Amino acid sequence: MISNEKHWSRIIFEKPFGKSEEDAKKIYTDAKNIFSPDSIFLIDHYLTKAGVQAIIPFRHSNALFEQYWRAPYVERIEIVSDETLGVEERFEYYETASVLKDVLQNHLVNVLAQVISELPFKRANVSSAAIHTLYPTSPREQLLGQYSSYIIEAKKAGITNPKKTPTFARIVLGSNMPRWRNVPFILR
Repeated sequence: MISNEKHWSRIIFEKPFGKSEEDAKKIYTDAKNIFSPDSIFLIDHYLTKAGVQAIIPFRHSNALFEQYWRAPYVERIEIVSDETLGVEERFEYYETASVLKDVLQNHLVNVLAQVISELPFKRANVSSAAIHTLYPTSPREQLLGQYSSYIIEAKKAGITNPKKTPTFARIVLGSNMPRWRNVPFILR
C-alpha cells in the first residue's frame, strides 16, 4: 500500500469502472491493494456540471418547497441529456456501451437519484439508496433507437458494418419510495 507521511497520494477512476459489476469490484479490490480506501475516488464527470451541482443546494435551501416535492404535486420528472456531439472517436467504446451504459446508467440515473432522494443525505450514499428503489415501468414505455448520423459517422471512421447500437433511449422508471408513488421518471 502506498503510504508515506511526506507524500499525499490519491487515485481517481471515472465511470464506467470496467465492463461489468465483476470488473468494477476487481478494479476496486486491486486499487485497495495499492492505495488506502480513503485515497480511492470513483467519480462521474457528469455530476460536476453546474446544473447538476445546483440540485442539492436548491433542495436544501427551499424548506417551503420541500413539502411539495412529491406526489401528488409532481406529475412527472423528466431528465433530458441533449447532446450536440456525435460519437466521434469513441466508436470502439460506444459499440459496446451504447447510450444505455454511457449516458443513462452512468449519468442520468445518478442525476435522478439526487432529485428524488430524501433529505438530509450525504452525497456519498445518495445514489445507492435512491437507485435501489427504482423499477422499470411497462416495456411499451421504453424506447431504443439509433440516430442516422451514427451510420454516417461510422462510415467516416472506416467502419463498414456498425452494430445496431442504441444511440437514443427513452426509459420510464418508477420508485417504491412513498413520496414518489405513481410519479413517472422519464430519462432520455
